[in-house]
Amino acid sequence: MRTMQQTEASSWRPVQFLGNKLRVLDEVSKVVIRDREPGATVWDAFCGSTVVSQRLASQGMRVLATDKLVCSVTFARAMLSIGRGERADDLDALRAIGSLRMPADYELWAPYVEAEEVALTRGSAEDAIAVSRAVPLRWREASMSPAFRSVFDEVDRASMDGVHRPFASMTSTYAGTYFGVKQAIELDRLVGEVMRLFAHGKIQRWQADAGLTAVASAASAAVFSAGKHFAQPINANQQLTPFQARRLLQDRKIDVSELFLDALNQIEQSAERSGTHNAFELEAEHLSSDLLIEHDVSTVYADPPYTAQQYSRFYHVLDTLTLGVPANLQRKNGQITKGLYPVERFKSAFCSRRAAPIAFRNLAENAYDASARLVISYSESAPGSTGNSRSISLEELLQTVSGVYGACNVDVTTLDIRYRQFNQSSAAYASREDPEVLVVAEHR
Repeated sequence: MRTMQQTEASSWRPVQFLGNKLRVLDEVSKVVIRDREPGATVWDAFCGSTVVSQRLASQGMRVLATDKLVCSVTFARAMLSIGRGERADDLDALRAIGSLRMPADYELWAPYVEAEEVALTRGSAEDAIAVSRAVPLRWREASMSPAFRSVFDEVDRASMDGVHRPFASMTSTYAGTYFGVKQAIELDRLVGEVMRLFAHGKIQRWQADAGLTAVASAASAAVFSAGKHFAQPINANQQLTPFQARRLLQDRKIDVSELFLDALNQIEQSAERSGTHNAFELEAEHLSSDLLIEHDVSTVYADPPYTAQQYSRFYHVLDTLTLGVPANLQRKNGQITKGLYPVERFKSAFCSRRAAPIAFRNLAENAYDASARLVISYSESAPGSTGNSRSISLEELLQTVSGVYGACNVDVTTLDIRYRQFNQSSAAYASREDPEVLVVAEHR
């Protein structure tokens, strides 16, 4: 078992993702492209924040980036410059929408925006959270004006029909929870403007993807939740701890439009320019050897979730944002979930102890049948660790992959990396030291 040292890397991370590989890109990419000719195709089967896809593309590989999360595919199209032509490079039309004033059609929320700004100016977390409790939301069982009710009814219809409706989508659902009132309005406005420009032919597909990626990046920076991962918003009805109060003020003061403009600059500077890549929505469970052969894939890189923590629990808000379709909220016993989860929240087989062994075997078999190298990022539970247990153990994973590729063709490389936990210190796992590894299977 070899060990690689941690290094810093330069790919731009649009949003904060759990377990992203930003700090070990050198090591991961070195293994993935080893002995491969420039231009060889690599399939990034769980592209997530796209930092691995970006690095592989910068090293001359042709990248196919897929994910079940729509937001991740949007990020990949933007950062891999998919559909970016010589005449579609100009982001000035998007920069123009970042400097517009608060839209007049959100006048209903004006009193709450004003009260929130007063609270933030005073540095009063108590007053800011009071606004969060008071702002009307479409899922709150409380009396509201006919004007609010009319807007919320339209948003509800759009959510059930699955149709685009950027207006008030975020504001009616997440204002005062994941975001401040003004922040939610700005997110709605920006998404609406990007989609309007695209619908009227003012920008091309790549520019629209860049714009939506920039909005999502701003949302990731501004979100008020544990660890910036959208797991669930801090409960506004409970007494805030001193740490939460500081975080609330810090997060609510973030200027979404300013960060949107900053993100556009990052995308323009960092996006790969070769134009030979591809990205589309795909569950890794549905990956087939025929598809790999069709795209002449030489290496499959998989960074799957490997605990019961479903990624759709964390990033459903970003999917809602980039789709421009209001979330059809899930209810249990007549009450919405704490995380404001949508009804059809995707659940990966890789997160299930029952289904994961089959999913990993299918992944290995499909890669092998396509004569491709398989590289799997995984994490073993160290002795005495009290962190999240794995869907399957590293030993079982190695047995599964070895059963397909042959034990002599499978190797394990340990990466020197530890992830900062996002939960409260009182609930943190003090003894959690779970090494990150690469399982490498060569087709010989």
